[in-house]
Amino acid sequence: MTYEQNNTLEDVMYHDYASWIMENDEKFKVLAEKDANLIFRFKHIFDVLSFLYDQKIERQTLSEDEEYIFSIGFGYLFIQFEHINLLLEHTYKGNLDNLLKHEKDIIFYLTALEFAQHLGEMYTDEPEQIEPLSKIVIDTLDAIEKNEFVDKKVYEKLDTIIEKLYLQKDIDDISSIRDVFFDIADELDLLDY
Repeated sequence: MTYEQNNTLEDVMYHDYASWIMENDEKFKVLAEKDANLIFRFKHIFDVLSFLYDQKIERQTLSEDEEYIFSIGFGYLFIQFEHINLLLEHTYKGNLDNLLKHEKDIIFYLTALEFAQHLGEMYTDEPEQIEPLSKIVIDTLDAIEKNEFVDKKVYEKLDTIIEKLYLQKDIDDISSIRDVFFDIADELDLLDY
């Protein structure tokens, strides 16, 4: 692949990002106006992506690290909002207020799903180890789709399962992508304390 071909592929990602932002702009604004945690939990990722996108426009290029950060952040946001949009469309029939009544459980579902995917990569040789976590993800989604609220005991159970799985692999840092992007936003001086 030539430099020009690779550069064109990279540019597609930035065009896709700009299109995605424009397509979802109204929804993002409404979520922000309603002080929805579903949007604010991604604030630092949005801030970093916006900063890097502006840098790409201004400089026409980003460093390899900056491009990697952008691709990870955009991919993560895209997938997270695909889950949210599917729930909004199919479960809540486009009614954002109904979705927001279940916001806490949806955030819990997205968090559990993220940990299940991350731990699934770590336990590829022992998939049975993450079955309890997978069951929480499935049961949570099932409750959300039935317009029910998730029992508080399930929240506690998730913490116990995740802690156990991380201890088994002797890992003491349980950082999510959001945590990493908070650190990146801090490095880029984008935090507005």
